[in-house]
Parts: sequence; C-alpha cells; structure tokens
Amino acid sequence: EAAAVRAADSLAFERAAEWLAMALRLGTHDAARRRGLLVARADALTHAGHPHDAGLAFLEASRTGDPDSFEQRDLRRRAAERLLAGGYTVEGMEVARALLAEVGLHWPESGGAALRSLFWLHVRTGASWLRWRPRSEAELSAEQKLRLDTCWSAAIGLSMVDSMRASVFAFRALLMTLAAGDPRRIACALSGGAFAAAGMNQHRRLRRLTAAIARAAADTDAPEAHCYVALADAARAYFVDNDWPATCDISQRGLETWTAAGRGHTWEVDLFEQFVGWGHSTAGDYREAADHAERVQRGARRRGDRFIEVGFRVQFPQRYMLDHCAEDGIRDVDDALASWPAADGVEQISNPFYWGWRSRTMLALYTGRAEADAEYIEEGRRRIEHSLLWRVPAIRLDVSVWAGAWSLTRAAEARRAGTSAVRTHLGEARRRLAVIAASPLPARVSSIHSFRAVIAHLEDRPDKAVAELREAIDAFEALHMIGPAMAARWRLGALLGGDEGAALLERARGWLRGIRAARPEQIVAVAMPGIGS
Repeated sequence: EAAAVRAADSLAFERAAEWLAMALRLGTHDAARRRGLLVARADALTHAGHPHDAGLAFLEASRTGDPDSFEQRDLRRRAAERLLAGGYTVEGMEVARALLAEVGLHWPESGGAALRSLFWLHVRTGASWLRWRPRSEAELSAEQKLRLDTCWSAAIGLSMVDSMRASVFAFRALLMTLAAGDPRRIACALSGGAFAAAGMNQHRRLRRLTAAIARAAADTDAPEAHCYVALADAARAYFVDNDWPATCDISQRGLETWTAAGRGHTWEVDLFEQFVGWGHSTAGDYREAADHAERVQRGARRRGDRFIEVGFRVQFPQRYMLDHCAEDGIRDVDDALASWPAADGVEQISNPFYWGWRSRTMLALYTGRAEADAEYIEEGRRRIEHSLLWRVPAIRLDVSVWAGAWSLTRAAEARRAGTSAVRTHLGEARRRLAVIAASPLPARVSSIHSFRAVIAHLEDRPDKAVAELREAIDAFEALHMIGPAMAARWRLGALLGGDEGAALLERARGWLRGIRAARPEQIVAVAMPGIGS
C-alpha cells in the first residue's frame, strides 16, 4: 500500500515534468523565464526519482541566461548531487570536483588523506556539544547556503560510491551546519553523521547524534526533518544492534512519513529502501528480499536510476537461487558491474564491488563452483581487505563470514575427494573465524557456532558438531535470522537421524517449501555450507 502511494506521488511529479517540458518546447520565453521553467522541471524530475534527467536539466539551467554566480553554482551543485546519487559517477564527478574547488572545499586526493581528514573531523565532532543557536534559512547568506549545500551534496553523491570521502564531507557539513544554525539542515547533516557512526559501531557518538537530530527536528516545522531520526534509528538497528526486523519496521515507517510529507522520491527514499532490503536479506527472509529487490529494480530501471538498479542487481541474488537459475544470476551480477564506470579520483573498491563479490560467492556456493571460482573469490577478498571498506565492522564481519563459508565448502569437497587440501582449507576457515570472533557485533555469535560445527564435523567430532549446531540455532533465532536457523536445523537433523532428526528436517523443508525454493538442499548449501546432505 505504501509503495502504491509512493508510485502515485512519483507519477504526479512525472506529469508535472512533462507539462513543463511541453511549456519549454512550445512557448516563447526570455532567458530568465526559460531558466525558471528548467529549474521547475529539474525539481519535478528530482522528486519523481529521475536523477539523470534532473541533473541534465539543472546543468542546462545553469547555462541559460545570466544567473548570478551563487545561483549558477547552486544549480551545478544540484546537478552534481543528482548525477552522483543516480550512479552517473563520471559525469557527476566532473561537475562536483570543479565546484568544490570554487567554493573552497578541499578534496582528499588519496585514501590516506581521507582517513587523516576523517580522524580530525571525528575529534572535532566528538568534542562538540552538538548545540546551536537556531536561525531561519532567511538569516543565512547566499554564500553560506552554497557552501553548506555543496558540502552536503558531495556527502550524498559519494555515499554509495566512495564511503570514506563521503564521510569526510558528511562530517564537514555537520560542523558547518551547527555553526550556521539552520535546524532543517542540521537534522539532515546529523543523520549523515549518525549513519557513519553506526557503520563504525560508535555507540556513544551515535546516541548523541540521534538525540541532537530529535532536537533539531523539534526546532523546525519542516515535516521531513523527523525522517532523519528514523534514518538514524534504522542505521542503529542494522549496523549496531543487528536487529533485522526492527530495521525493516523503522524503515517502512520512515518511508510512510516521507511520503506523507510530499517530498517525492529522493535519496532518503533510496536509503530506506536499502535498509528494508538489507534487513530481509541478512535475516535470511529470502523470498521477501527477492520480491523487494525485484520491485525496487523495476522502478529504478524505469526512472533511469543507475545506482539503485545496479546496486540492487548486485546485492540480492536470492531470486536466482530460489528459482534455480543461478547461472543467470552470475551473468546479471557481472553485467551490472561492467555497466558501472569507475570515475577517476574515487575509491575503486567501493560498495558495488563488495556487493558483487558477496553475491558471486553466494552463487558459487549454490552452484557448486567453489573451486571453479576460487581465483575470483580469493582475489576479491584480498582486494576488499586492503581497501578502506575493511575498516567498517559490518563489512569486515560479512566478508569474513562468506570467505570462511567458501573455505569450509572447499574443505568439505577435499574431504570427499580424499585429498590433503582439507587441512589447508580448514586453516583458512579458522583464520576467518578469528576475525569473526574479534568482531564487536552481536551477529558474530551465530557465525562462531556455525563455523565451529562445520569444522568439528569435518574433523570427525560428531558430538561437538551437534552441540555447536544446537547453539547456532539458538543464536540465529535470537537474531531473528530465520533462513540460517532453518539451514542449521536441516544439517542437525541429517546428523542426528532418528525421530528428532526427521522432525528437524521436515520443519526446515516445510519452511523452504513455503518460500517456494526450487532446490531446498542447495539453499541450505549456501546458508550452512560444509556439512553434506
């Protein structure tokens, strides 16, 4: 129902954009009037979720007539934000880099420079009281607003392309907006800081930022400001608490609030949609994740939102596994990544690379290609570990889990073949397990028990394997991870045999039939690899 309301709102903005395009095409206008119509059309396209068309319209407006320097730069700023957020990285970076230099915002040239900047910004943010003297937007100068909005646009545009540099600009924007005092901008900037703090598992900072967002939202009558509290809460639920159902519930409520505010399809909607998908996927609610991803992809493809289309294609391979067409999934992931051009000056090992690696690893486990795809999986893991992404606790845990699952699968295959590679692959799995055990995140517990169970099984310690599987089931259920819990039941039932084993197997099979899994045993091979059928 909420999706239908958002679609209707988007359609209204699209119709407005069509009427404005017709007015531009058929009318006779002086330069100032034409620029105004172009800006109105670009705004309508932005709220309809058409980032590329909106970006080009803003750029055309910036070159039409004789706007003053602040208006011209602001139009270019809005163009860069739309292009970058929509996945048109090369075009967006060309506009953004020039504009940042013009308004005096430094671009970190290297990953090391970005880390150093982020360190000092974290120190300054941590020392801040997160207080401000409220000012209306009318009290800010044109130059202030341009610098504030340019910094924030860089943060938004880079957020899913180059996470570390995006964080640099997000924390700069936060400090700048606190000094400026505009509550709406403060709430928005604080949400960026809260997202970054949640991603880095910084509990105390996240609590302070979330409380400050609520204060800023109370200081403004902009209804959308309250959505930034929901974004911070969703980030906490996902990255810090590992509460997947809460992630989905908070995000759905945030979407409803945003829609009720009449703000259209902007980056906030995209981020809430991401959280919904992440919640379903990580919980192992495979059919919900597949259906959500398919719906979001269709909309993104129609609107020309390259980032969301590519992002959802490479993140969510569940449909291909449930429908037993994993080879199509491998081709789709590869094609999606090939369509993503890498711009100069941004981190090359970015979110799409990590997502694609994870999906390809999952599909390799499903199709039995653990050995055939070994070079791709190992090289991808190594590249992620040497990138800035590895510093994010959730990514470090996730990569270690899937790399370890791949090693356990190879160990099981070597054991069946009777080769000496079993010890090598178990050693690799133990190294991944050590990283998992060192994670500060609650989700580590279930993975620790499941890894120990498989290792014990492969080392012919059946009692230990059974005990660890029971612990794994309890840990998965405590985290509401229904898919992995059912896979662990399947494996435990196969090991136990007898009436108890048959009951466990039937419960797992019944759940997998309920989500219409074409090959349940292969879904189990992904969720709980290394223990044979």
